[in-house]
Amino acid sequence: MLRPHAHPRAACSRRRVPHRLADRLPGADDSANDARQPLTIQGSSPDAAAARPVAPPDASAVLPEGPWWHPGRAETPSRPALLLIPAGAFLMGSAAGQRAHASDERLHRVEISQPFLAAATEITQAQWQAVMGTSPSFYSGCDRCPVERVNWYEAVAFTLALSAREGRTACYTTQGCSGVVGAGCGRPEARRHWCMGDYRCQQVERVPGCTGYRLPTEAEWERAARAGLDPSAQEEPPAARRARLGGAAWYAETSLIDRAGELNCTISGLAGRCGTHPVASLRPNDWGLFDTLGNVAEWCEDAYDAEYPAGPVVVDPVGSGSGPLKVTRGGSWFTSLAWVRPGLRDPAMPLRRANGLGLRVVRSPRGSDGM
Repeated sequence: MLRPHAHPRAACSRRRVPHRLADRLPGADDSANDARQPLTIQGSSPDAAAARPVAPPDASAVLPEGPWWHPGRAETPSRPALLLIPAGAFLMGSAAGQRAHASDERLHRVEISQPFLAAATEITQAQWQAVMGTSPSFYSGCDRCPVERVNWYEAVAFTLALSAREGRTACYTTQGCSGVVGAGCGRPEARRHWCMGDYRCQQVERVPGCTGYRLPTEAEWERAARAGLDPSAQEEPPAARRARLGGAAWYAETSLIDRAGELNCTISGLAGRCGTHPVASLRPNDWGLFDTLGNVAEWCEDAYDAEYPAGPVVVDPVGSGSGPLKVTRGGSWFTSLAWVRPGLRDPAMPLRRANGLGLRVVRSPRGSDGM
């Protein structure tokens, strides 16, 4: 079945894992040569010890007050403010029978054994520029808009550069990296809304016990995005969901996209509202994170596996250790209402750069500064 945002030509391409998010545009082809090296985790398996109960934060945590705030976690020119996401168990996935449920979203219980810090917003263009010295975005010239058109390896490179900038230990080791960060969209580059990036690595490994920044795992991302929302609860009618998301997510309807004209934003003559929007311009979720749904989809650390791990409770899952695809989450400014939800999993080639795909960073609260 053709997904609501897909262009009819996409249905004629050869069989592949469907790309459900906004950056799946007419003519896109993920079949270009790719560095298909998996992320591996150094050391032993995650500690499965039960975590202490931790009460969830609320939206006031974005302000410099309350128990979830520390002045050292305030926004800087190189990164967003950081919010503490509590350890705990939650239901991950979506319930079978719910509208737009996919077979790779099996509902299962996951435990995050340690709290972690998550960026309150997606990385902005100004923050990327401050750390990397480049401007890769298709919708450039908006300092507070999320950076986009960065591939998975470039997102990893950003986390390493940000960690070094703050004097924190790196969370990844890389080998065989080549190419130029931000290159690969042709000339003039600004005219290509998607492409396969030039920068890649033959191997990326997670370093256990690091104090620096990294991409969230799928489980961490969904824990933070759900903010306590139970996916097994009764499904909202579309009208109620549309009303709730209207003030919280930039997606196809709130970005004023004329879908019949593909990317032609002509509704009410407000062409400037097509594309990304400044971060934190809508209300946050219940734990204080902005734009977890919509604006840009966000890279996760995991390799994509259509089957979630089995077990009554899965502790600190890190996804598959093999396979050519990485996971993106959250939907973007171009995503239809049915697909803007926390349970949606979207696989993409790690070299993919698109104008609906960016990143959010996380890190451990551990560190010599206590922050």
